[in-house]
Amino acid sequence: MDESDLWSNVICDFIRGTLGIYGKDVADLRFVVCDNDDTMQSVASKLRVPMIGCASHRLSLAVSHWIAECDLTDLVEKVNDLMKKLSSLKQAGKLRQKTSLKPIMKNDTRWSSLFYMLKRYKELVPFVDARDPEIAELLPNHTQNIRIEGLLQDMSNMHSVTMKLQDVRKLFDALVAKYPVMKKYLASDADIIHSPGFENTIVRAISSKVENLTPSDKEEISDFIIKANPGPVENTEAQLSFADGVLQVPAVGEEVKINVKWIPPTSNVVERLFSKANNVRNPNRFEEHIFLMVNRSFWDVMTVAEIVQ
Repeated sequence: MDESDLWSNVICDFIRGTLGIYGKDVADLRFVVCDNDDTMQSVASKLRVPMIGCASHRLSLAVSHWIAECDLTDLVEKVNDLMKKLSSLKQAGKLRQKTSLKPIMKNDTRWSSLFYMLKRYKELVPFVDARDPEIAELLPNHTQNIRIEGLLQDMSNMHSVTMKLQDVRKLFDALVAKYPVMKKYLASDADIIHSPGFENTIVRAISSKVENLTPSDKEEISDFIIKANPGPVENTEAQLSFADGVLQVPAVGEEVKINVKWIPPTSNVVERLFSKANNVRNPNRFEEHIFLMVNRSFWDVMTVAEIVQ
C-alpha cells in the first residue's frame, strides 16, 4: 500500500465520522471539491462520489508547468534569491532608509506569490544599491530584466484569472489558447481530471437551459434538476387555442431549473478555514472559535463588552 492510498483511507474514515456526527452518511454526498493530487482522487474513488478538482490547484500546476517549459525557472530563482538577500537584517535596514516597501519571496504552495514577488522586484529596483557587492552579483542583467518584464505581464494575465474563478471553463480555455503548454492541466479533457463527465456536464448546465442538455447529461446531474409541480389548470374567460394552451401550461413533471450554480469551483474557502484553525488554541472550543472568526464582520469589541455586561 503506497502512502497516498494509506492517507486516503484515513481521510475517508474522517469524512464518514464527521458525517455521522450530523446524522449523515456517504450516501448523502453528491460530490466533493478538493485538490487534484493522487490522495484526494483516491478518496473520491473510494467514497464513490464525483470529484470536482480545485480550479486554483489546477491553475497552480499549470503555471508551474508553463514556467518550467518556458525555461524560466532559473530566472525566477534568481529574483527569489535577491529577495532573500534584501530581507536580511543588513539589507532590510538599508532599504528602510529609502522606502517602506518590503521584499516579497515566493511561496511554493501559492503560485500567486510569484506574481507579487516579481511585481515587488520591479518596485524595489530603484531603491537597491547596485554598488553593494552582496547585491550586485544577484541583480538580473539587462537581458534578464527584459524577460522579467514579459514574465510579469504574462503572470498578470494569469493572476487576473484567479480573481474570477467562478467562470472557470471560459477562463481556462482562454489561457490554453494563449499559453498552449497549459493544456496539460487546464484542458476540459486533461488527464488530471478525476470525473470529467460530471465536471463538464456541470459546466454545460451552468450556461445552458435544461432542454439543451442531452439525456446522458441529465442523468449525470439528475440530483440537481428541480422539477415543476404545477397545480390544476384554472379555467379562464378567454378561450385559448390548442397550441396556446399547450405552450402556456407546463406538463406535469416538466424540468424547469438546474440548480448547480452554487457548486464551488475551488476548495479555497476550506483552505482558508484550515488556516484560521491554526490560530485556535483550545481544540475543545474549535467550532465556537471558527464560527466567530468566519463571522468577524458581524461583531467587534463593543459587541463583546455588551455581552459581558
